[in-house]
Amino acid sequence: MTEAHAAIFTVQRRVPFGDTDAAGSLFFSHAVRYCLEALEEWFIDRLGTDWFHLHADRQIGSPFVHAEFDFLGPATPRESLKLTVAITAVGRSSAEFMVSAAAVPSGQKCWVGRFKCVFISAATKRSIPIPDEFRGQFERDAALAEQRSKAPS
Repeated sequence: MTEAHAAIFTVQRRVPFGDTDAAGSLFFSHAVRYCLEALEEWFIDRLGTDWFHLHADRQIGSPFVHAEFDFLGPATPRESLKLTVAITAVGRSSAEFMVSAAAVPSGQKCWVGRFKCVFISAATKRSIPIPDEFRGQFERDAALAEQRSKAPS
């Protein structure tokens, strides 16, 4: 696992033309994929593992049990996207994430997605507590997100 981080996790990516619809905006289903990619990058950066290794090597799953989106503006190939991952809640076996996307360099907000995952035993498919070696990072990132939400804009 990586050391504690002092900033909200962000990742930047371009919007390729092939991901757009006839209007030239990102096709909405790709927004889900972009969020899942950003979430897995958070797992790699913050927890030191990806979903494949967590499942294959540790026999731990983390399926998403809830997802919702608010689309706020278009994402086009004219600008890149900055995806921000914030932890909004940590439970016994679950974590809630918010993934927001903004165009770079304009700052135009494109969407906000909310996701909840539950840690499970891959063998039993039953929930398990968030592994101890991960819980601290979830709680640190949740505290960062809370501080950020209270900071003046």
